Amino acid sequence: MADIRDIRWQQFRGQLGQVAYALSHIQIGRITPTATWAPAINAYRCEKGFHIFVDLAGIRKEEVDVHVEPSRVLIRGTRKSPEPRPGQSEALQVLAMEIDYGAFERELVFPEEVDPPRASAEQKDGMLEIILPLRPQA
Repeated sequence: MADIRDIRWQQFRGQLGQVAYALSHIQIGRITPTATWAPAINAYRCEKGFHIFVDLAGIRKEEVDVHVEPSRVLIRGTRKSPEPRPGQSEALQVLAMEIDYGAFERELVFPEEVDPPRASAEQKDGMLEIILPLRPQA
């Protein structure tokens, strides 16, 4: 069993880290926006093109923009911070904050050209699947 002094020290270190993080983002009385984050992906080269799976838990499809070019795909959007809803429960202390939120962006460059008009995307259960057929050879 942990000593009470160790537990208090860990709580203090956690709170100190939160204060340091907040102070590092304050600029003349306002909080500066954090840099974009990049969602996790799995990307596959298949026989007829590329399949990309993007982990976008908690993000509605209306909040995601997928831009396909012959040699790359750009995925952008925003995720709101997951927090207790007002009236549901009042957060008294942050114990952990590991889920990225805010603006995100992910770019993938392809080793072969794809055919943007034939690209398709579907979002289901927090996973975005992008199918990018190869450009037909002339």
